[in-house]
Amino acid sequence: MTIVTSVGNGVVNGHMENTELKFVLITILAILLTGCSSKESIKIPFKNPLPHRSLYRMGSTPLERVGKEIRFGNSKKYQKKGVTVILLKGSPYEVGYARGILLKNEIGNWVRDRLARIKTKSIGTSIGRKWMISRAKEVEQFIPVELKEELNGLSAGSQINYDLILMLNLLETIAHEFGCTSVTVRASDGRMLRSHNQDGSKGNYMGPWTLAIYRPTKGYGFASVCPPGFIGVWTAMNEKKLTFGTHNISGAKIRNSWRGLSTALLNRRIIQYSSTVEEAGETLGQYLRSLPRMFMVASPNNARIYEYDSKHIRFKIMASDYLVLTNHTHMLSWGHEYPHSAVRYDQAKYYLDRNRNKMDLNKLVELNRLDNISWAYHEHVANLNSTIFRPETLDFWVAVDPPPATRRKWVGFNLEKELDGRGDNPDPPVIPATDVTKHRFY
Repeated sequence: MTIVTSVGNGVVNGHMENTELKFVLITILAILLTGCSSKESIKIPFKNPLPHRSLYRMGSTPLERVGKEIRFGNSKKYQKKGVTVILLKGSPYEVGYARGILLKNEIGNWVRDRLARIKTKSIGTSIGRKWMISRAKEVEQFIPVELKEELNGLSAGSQINYDLILMLNLLETIAHEFGCTSVTVRASDGRMLRSHNQDGSKGNYMGPWTLAIYRPTKGYGFASVCPPGFIGVWTAMNEKKLTFGTHNISGAKIRNSWRGLSTALLNRRIIQYSSTVEEAGETLGQYLRSLPRMFMVASPNNARIYEYDSKHIRFKIMASDYLVLTNHTHMLSWGHEYPHSAVRYDQAKYYLDRNRNKMDLNKLVELNRLDNISWAYHEHVANLNSTIFRPETLDFWVAVDPPPATRRKWVGFNLEKELDGRGDNPDPPVIPATDVTKHRFY
C-alpha cells in the first residue's frame, strides 16, 4: 500500500528512497560508532607485569617531588617552557620502568587515543587491535633483547599490558606512515645547522610530545622528540654530535616487508650506537630491515641521506653547502615523487639558493615556516613537531605546540646540560611564535 503524505504545499510519496534510507542508517551507525570508539570509552587492559630481576627493586623505589621536578631513582620529569622533559638513566629495564611511572598519565592518554583510532577504523570492533597485536608478536622476534627489556619495564611502570605496549611501539611499521622535511646547511658562520619536521594527518594525536633525554648504560646519551610511551626514534641527536631524522617513502607499496626490526627501533639503535655519519650506515647494515625508508644524518662536518630496503642500502653525501630530503627517493626506485613531496623539496632548495651565504638559525626557522614545508594550509596533513640542531655546540630547539608547530614557539636546549648539568642554555633560549599569515610561498 502506498501512503501519501502532505509536505508543505506539495505531496510526496511515502516510500523513502533507498539512497535516503541508506544515508540515514549510515549516519546513525557513524554516531553510534563514534560514541563507542571515543577516547573516553576506551578501557586499557593490564595484567600482572612480566617477571624481571629488577621488578621488586623498581616497584619499591619512591616517586618524589623535589621543587618543580618529579624524581624516580636517577631519572626525573620536568617542564621547560611548556615542553615535557624526561631524563632517563640506567639499564634498559630501569629506564623503561622510570618512563612508565613518570609519564603514567601522559602514556594513558596516548594509549587511549591510539586504541580509539584503531577501533574507529575497525568499525567499532576489537578486530583491528587483535590483528595488530598478533602481527606485533611476529615482529617481536627481531627486536634486540635490551629494547624488549625496556618495553617490559615500560609496561610494568605504566601498568599497561605488555602486548599492547609492544604493538603501539611497532605501529608505525605495521600500520602507520609519516611525511617529513629535513634540511642540513652550512651557515654563514661556517657551522652546520640541521632541521627535521615530523608531519602527519590532522587529528592524529600523538602527544603531548615529549623530549626524552637518555643516559643509557650502553651506547651514547641522546635526546629524542617522541610520543610519551614510544621508545623508538624519529628525531634525535646524540652526545657525539650526530643528528638524525627519519622519512617515509611516498607510494612504497610493499607486501609482507614488515618482518624485520621496526623502523623506529632500528633508528634507536643507530642514534644510540653510532658516532659518525659513516657509522650510521654501518649500524643500519647490521640488522634485518623491514619497510623501505630513508633518513638524514648530520654531524658538525658533513651529512648523508640513506635510502634502504631489505636488500639494499644507498647513500648520498652533502656535496655542496646544503642537503635536502622530503619523501621521494633519489637512489632507489621505491615509491614515486608525489606532488607535495616535490613541492617541499623544490621550495627548500629555492630558499637555500636564494639565501646562499646568508643562512643562520633565524633563516632556517623561516624556511621551516614556509607554507608548503609547514603544511600551514593543507586540508588533511599537519606539521606535528619540528627540531633544529646545531651539532657543534649540542644546542637544539624544539617546536611541539599545536600544528603547524613550526609557526609556534621553539624552546632551546643543550644536550650536555640536560644530560649532566654542564654547559649553558642556547642563545636564544626561545624562538618566538610567528603570525600564521606570514611566510607565504614566494
